[in-house]
Amino acid sequence: MKKIFRMMMAFAIAAFTFTACEDVPEPYNNPYDGRKATEPEVTIDPTGSGTKDDPWNVAAVIAACNGLADTEFLQDGAEVYVKGIVTETKEISTQHGNATYYISDDAKGSNRFYVYRGKLLDNASVASDDDLQVGDEVVVCGKVKNYKGTMEFDQGNYLVSLKKGEGGGETPATPGTVEKPLTVPEALAYIDGLGADKQSPTGYVKGKIAAITEVDTGKYGNATYLISDDGTENVPTLQIYRGYSLGGEKFQSANEIKVGDEVIITGKLVNFKGNTKQFAQGSSIYSLNGKTAGGGSTDGEAKGDGTLANPFNPVAANIFTSKLASGAKSDNDVYIKGKISKIANNGTFGASGTYGNASFYISEDGTEGSDFYVFRTLYLGNTKYSSGTDIKVGDEVIICGKVTNYMGNTPETSANESYIYSLNGQTAGGGDTPTPTGEVKKVTVAEFIAAPESTTVWYQLTGTVKNLQDGDQYGNFDLEDATGSVYVYGVLSEKGGAKKQFQELAAAKGIVNGCTITIIGNRGSYNDKIEVTNAYFVSVGEGGGEVPPTPQPTEGNGGVLEGNTLTVVFADLGVTDLTKPIKLVDGTTLTYSKEDGKNNPIYHESSQIVRMYAHNSVTVNAGNKRIASVAFNYDTYQGTAYCGNDALYGEAAGNRLTPAKDDKTVTFSNVNASVLKVVNDFETNSGGVQFRCTGLVVTFAE
Repeated sequence: MKKIFRMMMAFAIAAFTFTACEDVPEPYNNPYDGRKATEPEVTIDPTGSGTKDDPWNVAAVIAACNGLADTEFLQDGAEVYVKGIVTETKEISTQHGNATYYISDDAKGSNRFYVYRGKLLDNASVASDDDLQVGDEVVVCGKVKNYKGTMEFDQGNYLVSLKKGEGGGETPATPGTVEKPLTVPEALAYIDGLGADKQSPTGYVKGKIAAITEVDTGKYGNATYLISDDGTENVPTLQIYRGYSLGGEKFQSANEIKVGDEVIITGKLVNFKGNTKQFAQGSSIYSLNGKTAGGGSTDGEAKGDGTLANPFNPVAANIFTSKLASGAKSDNDVYIKGKISKIANNGTFGASGTYGNASFYISEDGTEGSDFYVFRTLYLGNTKYSSGTDIKVGDEVIICGKVTNYMGNTPETSANESYIYSLNGQTAGGGDTPTPTGEVKKVTVAEFIAAPESTTVWYQLTGTVKNLQDGDQYGNFDLEDATGSVYVYGVLSEKGGAKKQFQELAAAKGIVNGCTITIIGNRGSYNDKIEVTNAYFVSVGEGGGEVPPTPQPTEGNGGVLEGNTLTVVFADLGVTDLTKPIKLVDGTTLTYSKEDGKNNPIYHESSQIVRMYAHNSVTVNAGNKRIASVAFNYDTYQGTAYCGNDALYGEAAGNRLTPAKDDKTVTFSNVNASVLKVVNDFETNSGGVQFRCTGLVVTFAE
């Protein structure tokens, strides 16, 4: 009764006092403020009852939220319906199939309400920028809550009505592409076709900086400046209003741009208040003087089709990869040919830790300029690097592997999913593991360790399997006999067999910790650690010691299962020991591991969060169910977002997944497997950004 009375009072007050306002103060003055006409205050009365047949307007839902406490849901979490016009889109995520935007009661945005990660009609996923645009009239259904002072539709909302352009004209065409950006005059003519304050879909415009109004290097990190076709103000100019730097990063220095720089800007065009043609706030520099955020360039002639017979050149590789969705990677391996123009970490590989990979740039002629970024690639034959002298600037390479459009602005090879196919014309069998052509020597572990390093001499070893990790696809373990122990870096199922098939081999042959196995391989090393490399399976013996018991999950029914969604709050689990798998209400388990990190993952009791350090992992195992997505809720403390390192990644069914990060969650989508492993990867096994999680939400596939 009290809630009903409070809502009635809120409606009554809103009917008399509700006026338009801006929710975010400007970090500095808009240079066009003097041109804005003074407009009378707009009063909008609350209407509707919040039902499907009689939805609230925006004024009504704002009034209904009056007095909500932090984290409290409106009407105890019941779904409500609100009608409005889309006046601003904050994010259209085709990768995750949702949109974050504002709705208002009129096209001017006189009042606004936040819709967080909403779906389309019938709960369908967002597939393109055109699915939801400024000016669309919508009715949103979902749960409304107070999130840290922001009244919003919670994630999981969806549309029950969508009328395209009903709130402000027809949906405009896309203004320019990466391959063919608009000129400044073309952009100005395009804006002429927009209604006042109606934003375009995301597009691209090319020009030269003609004047710089201001560069903010503080809290906001954006800049306002003019571009024209020739870099002067003697010809038509287009304003870039509060745009970000290269790749969407904040400006760190006013010297990052200067008059005369050639830029391609990406963002949404708008005719602000009907009198100022500009890029709307939030645009970014896609390329600066021919270089993109990853060092890549689309300037120059694109050559090749990505096959071994006709590999991409760096320009073609940048264009091909830029067309992928943000965070997406190519379905198949491609080949890219060029000369090394710059090597990361000054040509050394110490920052690669135990992974034995390298990052460098390649260009057509080996000079810096039109580069493609080769990120964390392996050496000839898909093997680890042995030293910083394996490659050098000027070397001609053909790279084979998958590419990804990292964060939507950095074309590069997908981490650890590419290798050097050829180096200065020399290959290693196209990446195939070398196979014995002569005598195989039967040796003990001690004799193997004493032997010289070679990829042509083959040794047969028999010993006990130790330290084999559950789910390891490669077959990495320690091999121990009476004379010593040696690390085995991967085992193929047979001579010349395929990689990443060890789980199938282990299941078929009964390979577990404690069993006796015979393998054949070369004597190699990495970081002064002796290894068995290029190994393949021969046989598995009887006995060989007791198999260590598998850690049993902790008992309990943690988490809340509602339909296809499992919600876990660590504070509610009552589990502080992360050395055992955590069993949840539906049988799903969470298994944390130190991996090769310096520190163990821990549950921090005072803050009620799980902390994962560099190289730590967590494995979500849903048993016989298939995971669609996993969203981890992370912690922010004293301004630091503890959402893990930039290199944090997931693995599912042999695929490497790049998460989407926002101000609340780290989300892995399109998992399509029963097991997801998440690794807080970093250059070294300590340092970086912790992954501090308060809980997670697992969505299962239907």
